[in-house]
Amino acid sequence: MGKMNRTAELLRATQATIEAIWKGLAEFFERWGVLRMPSASTSVAWAHAEPLEKRVLLTTTTLDVDATATGTGSGLSWANAYPSLATALSYASSHASSSNYYVLDVAEGTYLPTTGTSEPATFQLTNYVTIYGGYPSGGGTRNVAADPTILSGAISGGNSYHVVTGSGTWWYLAVLDGVTIEDGIAGGGDGENEGAGLYNVDGSPTINDCTFVNNSALNGGAMENYGGSSPTITDCTFSNNSATDNGGAIQDDNSVSPTFSDCTFTSNYAGYEGGAAYSESYTTFWNCVFSDDSAAIYGGAFAQEEGSAAMTGCTFSGDNTPYFGGAVESESGTLTLSDCTFTGNHCDYGIGGAILSFGDLEITGCTFSGDTAEWSGGAIWDDSNTTIVDSTFTGNTSDYYGGAICNSVGNQNITNSIFEDNQVTVLIRPLFI
Repeated sequence: MGKMNRTAELLRATQATIEAIWKGLAEFFERWGVLRMPSASTSVAWAHAEPLEKRVLLTTTTLDVDATATGTGSGLSWANAYPSLATALSYASSHASSSNYYVLDVAEGTYLPTTGTSEPATFQLTNYVTIYGGYPSGGGTRNVAADPTILSGAISGGNSYHVVTGSGTWWYLAVLDGVTIEDGIAGGGDGENEGAGLYNVDGSPTINDCTFVNNSALNGGAMENYGGSSPTITDCTFSNNSATDNGGAIQDDNSVSPTFSDCTFTSNYAGYEGGAAYSESYTTFWNCVFSDDSAAIYGGAFAQEEGSAAMTGCTFSGDNTPYFGGAVESESGTLTLSDCTFTGNHCDYGIGGAILSFGDLEITGCTFSGDTAEWSGGAIWDDSNTTIVDSTFTGNTSDYYGGAICNSVGNQNITNSIFEDNQVTVLIRPLFI
């Protein structure tokens, strides 16, 4: 009985507390109005309240863009849509603010950053402006796959150095959604030879459901992230992009921290390292797919020079390099792999069919099957501190040392893992299993 009385007292006290909180909130909102975030010029990051009489209402202006439009070009309807995305974006960028957002709905078709021959011309993303591609010509229901909106770098007489630029943007305030970015060639001098598809310097745009194809550069064929950039990239496809040196699709350089979620990397190529992606900073991949990416020397899919990288739920298949790390190469720093799958990756003349690591390597819940290396480490070759937990190695092969794993001089800690049918095919002298 005493316990029931105490429970009833607690319930009454809790109800009274809740009622007091709601009363206080009601009085607060009645006096001060609705909370809103500070403007771009505000130096603090805390939400704040303004008196109701000073509050500025947020407005959103939608402009339509259609390459086939022949109306007035005001953008206020599909019949009078802007025929040029570059013109519509320029107008929106010059009028957008923290209280006046712009949305550009863009119909299928091919759009160029310039009608002239200026290779530095680019689609410059801007805070408070969102671009949605994938509308049918004349308007209608959006379908990105059926009605592709193409941002092309194939301008008259050459190719844009950067088809799109995201420098100076803030996360959710600058959004690019549902477009294809293609045919950028970053062939200029310093600063104009990287990131042919998307170039970010201290820029953190949000990129959703986009396709990057046939872009090429010295580094970062499809995307370059540099100098404090932290873009968020979701549901994007990177295909047939290339770099002369590093990062066939992506280069992350100099204190950046991009996040890639549910992205697909296919048939990208680097002339030195990181067929799909190359990082010297802090890169995160969630549920990404890497297939048939290749590099001439290091890391068929991904190469990490320094910093740290985390990959969760990713799949690597058919990625390859002739020499070092068929799928992944880590030169230094920390590489963390969780719930990843490596299948059929290969290193034709060297070491580490799936992974080559000189840095700290942490593997949890991963599967390695059918990975091959000509010399040693059919699945993994490591030379530093390696921890492997709850992982499975099946049917991996090398010709000489370590059908599954070859550990050179580093420290290994392997727990609760399975090794089956891994083989050394020429010299029957595995340094490990």
